[in-house]
Amino acid sequence: MSRECRGKQPPSSAAEQRGEGGGPSHPLARFEERVLSVFRMDLQLHFFWSFSRTVLGLFWPPMLWSGIVVTVGKEAFDIAARKGWSWGDFWWGMAGAGAGGAFVFLA
Repeated sequence: MSRECRGKQPPSSAAEQRGEGGGPSHPLARFEERVLSVFRMDLQLHFFWSFSRTVLGLFWPPMLWSGIVVTVGKEAFDIAARKGWSWGDFWWGMAGAGAGGAFVFLA
């Protein structure tokens, strides 16, 4: 066992592994925090759901419109459930459909 390893305990918590225990944090951990502050998990769901539905247009062309239809339909159901229209969900869903469309047409 090397001299540097003696006496050191492995990090026990996720915060310590990310460097939040008082030491310098890893640059990718800081990047992840910044990305998640803008691109929250629920918005990622809308983006990737719409993207994946639109990309299925490679196999069946009518699916090219499904990302937009599903995004608008989901927001309509939210209004019916009295949750209200979420512009964040809508725009990230539209971005996913746009990215999927670009992927399909450039592929």
